[in-house]
Amino acid sequence: MSELGLIAQESSEAVMAANHRLDTSFLQAMNRKDVDGVMACLLDSPELVLVLYGNIYRGPEAVRTTLNDLFSNNRSVRLEINDVRHWMLGETVFAVGIATYEFESLDGARSTLKECWTDARQRSGGKWVYVLDHAALIP
Repeated sequence: MSELGLIAQESSEAVMAANHRLDTSFLQAMNRKDVDGVMACLLDSPELVLVLYGNIYRGPEAVRTTLNDLFSNNRSVRLEINDVRHWMLGETVFAVGIATYEFESLDGARSTLKECWTDARQRSGGKWVYVLDHAALIP
C-alpha cells in the first residue's frame, strides 16, 4: 500500500498525536543542544526550508550549520512551546504557535526571545517531520 494510502487510513486523532510527539521530540532535542536529535525531526532533503527571523536556510546542511552555531555560542538553550494549534489538509499537517527561548551565552549573559511560528509537516520514511518552518520575533 502506498504511503498516501496509509495516511488516508490513519485517524486524524492518531495523526495529531504523532505531531504532538514530533513537537515534544524537537523541544527536548533543542533543550539538550542535540543537533542530531533536532535534525531527526526535520525532512532530510534539499526541499527542507527554515525561515528564521528573516534569514532563509535551504536543505539539511544549512540548517545543521545554523544549529551548530546556535548551540556552540550558548552554554544553555531552553525552549518552551507556549501555544500550538495543528490542523490537517490533505497529507500535510500545519501548525502555528508561540514559543519562548531562554539562552545563556558562553560569557554567562542571559537573553529571552519570543517567537510566533508556523510550520508544515509531512510523513517521510514512516515518520512525521517538519518540511517548512517559519519563525518571526515577537517584540
